[in-house]
Amino acid sequence: MTVTLTHIREGALVTNDTRFFQFPGGEWDLAPDADPAAAGDAPFAATVVNDGAPERDLIQLALWADYCRDRGADVIVNLGYLPAARADKGTRAARAYARQINSLGADRLTAIDPHSPYLPGLLTNLHLVSLARVAARALPRALPRERRYDGIIAPDAGAAARAATLGAVLHAPVFAATKRRDQQTGRIVAYDAPDLDPAGTYLVADDICDGGATFRLLAEGIGIPRERLDLWVTHGLFTGRAPSLAAHFGRIITTDSCAPRNPLATHTEPLAPFYAPLFTDRYQA
Repeated sequence: MTVTLTHIREGALVTNDTRFFQFPGGEWDLAPDADPAAAGDAPFAATVVNDGAPERDLIQLALWADYCRDRGADVIVNLGYLPAARADKGTRAARAYARQINSLGADRLTAIDPHSPYLPGLLTNLHLVSLARVAARALPRALPRERRYDGIIAPDAGAAARAATLGAVLHAPVFAATKRRDQQTGRIVAYDAPDLDPAGTYLVADDICDGGATFRLLAEGIGIPRERLDLWVTHGLFTGRAPSLAAHFGRIITTDSCAPRNPLATHTEPLAPFYAPLFTDRYQA
């Protein structure tokens, strides 16, 4: 992840000069603003973009939280993508990350579209950005005006509610695919497509894309050419073989919770406009 420090001014996040640095031995510390008073009464926030180093960022956030408390400021953390997002079966990882995040003592912790209710249920002072609001802003900006979908496709039952949210925004019906697994290993080997119009245009919707194997198999099972098949993933990690998804999906839409400028995404929606307004009822510039 990457931690960006900002001021909240007039409902917007404004990057400041506060920065982290490392000692030669590798330890992190915080170099405060040259003139902290220049910020006036504008509150600070720490916004985290996942780039594959959560341990580093939890240390940076701990430093940041202490800095806020030293200034008498609230601790405001915008996580976007929750670490261990898929540790949703009561696993040790989810509990361990939750303890670390809660140790920040954040007055406001913000995320969007968590994978399951398990990890969010462990976090204190968590506020979720509405996926519907993000989609309502992102999709018109990501798609040409003439683009109309004949349906939103959920890769499985777990993604059905998320697909329904996008379906409501786009006024399109929702379809759910079903997985076929290898009975010996439990691995997904194929997807059975729902009953689709082979001449239709569709949007696949899910929360996380890591290496993209799920979506490759799904696209193969659906059989719709890439010119009429798009992909929405709220959190685009895009690791490993993910670039091969470009051969299956014409448009790939995500937010900047993980990849601010990943070249695989045809549109990356910034989340900053959704963070700052959450605090305007309490903070005035």
